[in-house]
Amino acid sequence: MEPQPDRTSTVAFPRETSPAEAERQELVDAVVDAVLRVPDTSGFAGSAVDSDALHVTLLWTAPVPDFVESLAGVTETGVTVTILPADYSEREVLAAAERVFAAARAGDVPVPNVAAGSTFSRGLTLEMTPTDIAKSRDLELVAKYSKIAGMPVDLVEGDTGPPQPLARQDDSDPWYGGGMIVDPNGHNQGNQFCSNAFAVVTSSGYGRLLSAAHCANAHPDRAWDDGARDTLTTGGTNVDRSGDYDSMLIDPVGGTDGWVHGGPWNAGSGHSRYHLKVGGKSSTSIGDNVCTSGANSGEHCGNDTDDGNISPASALRTWGGCNGTCTGYRAIGPAGEGAIVVGGDSGGPVYSNRSDGRVTARGVIYGGDIDANCGDVRWAVGNCFRRVYFIPILDVLNRWNVSLETTD
Repeated sequence: MEPQPDRTSTVAFPRETSPAEAERQELVDAVVDAVLRVPDTSGFAGSAVDSDALHVTLLWTAPVPDFVESLAGVTETGVTVTILPADYSEREVLAAAERVFAAARAGDVPVPNVAAGSTFSRGLTLEMTPTDIAKSRDLELVAKYSKIAGMPVDLVEGDTGPPQPLARQDDSDPWYGGGMIVDPNGHNQGNQFCSNAFAVVTSSGYGRLLSAAHCANAHPDRAWDDGARDTLTTGGTNVDRSGDYDSMLIDPVGGTDGWVHGGPWNAGSGHSRYHLKVGGKSSTSIGDNVCTSGANSGEHCGNDTDDGNISPASALRTWGGCNGTCTGYRAIGPAGEGAIVVGGDSGGPVYSNRSDGRVTARGVIYGGDIDANCGDVRWAVGNCFRRVYFIPILDVLNRWNVSLETTD
């Protein structure tokens, strides 16, 4: 039986970011974005930002590019930049994580939940279930992981399993990000409803919508409706998927525009965050603050990418999924406030608030972990999480050779 929307529910307004807070985050993120535009980032090992203190920490393996060295100290915008040495670059850590997951798929070692660079990028950290980590205390197994990775490995206890993929209501042409997408054949074929993320523009000037590829694993070329059962796309060649980035590119019926839906899942046009202008895109660092806006649970802000522990490291994580492994970021919601991502939010947008009232695109929702109270949702689901995992928007845009659609 198809889940029915709860028409009577209300949702508290998500934790707001003041213009001053947003401006400080923009200042520290601008430093990191400038660093990542240097011609050679092969030595980049990670970044941590503290927007309250206007401080950026960069990790880099030698040699450090001249431009990056020149940022050390206090910049013209008042941001203090500290550059610390790293043993391994972000690229080397990601390659090591790929080797570990490949060995795990082959049955050589237990499968980790998540892999990430350790603090100060001194090696690889593997998060594992409590059961597996008890087995893995054997020093020979730790040594085996280290040999496979080609760098030191340490094991830490994670959640009870790996991140789980999560399979806005009445949108219309021009389509915005954050809307609901629904299988027009009903809820009997699996992966029945998801969200879309952002509107993008092809090199030929045509509007498209982003979502998550795993939403259509069972039927890759299916058509999609919006949450009110109006046709969003006719499917077939109008839907393209990339498993490497868990990304889906949708050619909708009609046009698109550079906005996303915010506020509660049932927000109407009178709500102050019903429609939010998209102003740009950015990478993500340890210490950034982001919002999720899935069509089933609505908008949740105040989510920290540092899991409550700001330490210099790469914000990127690796986990099983996509075409073998996914690479992306994660953020955790405020303690005691329930889920920030639930079933049906997959494919939705992740963004940060800007001081000019617009939002900055950060990524596309993949899934979550750490079970939490579902709170108020449109359709009842059993998979509700306090921590979200998302694919970087910069990677998705590069994969499809598209540009983010923005609004002034």
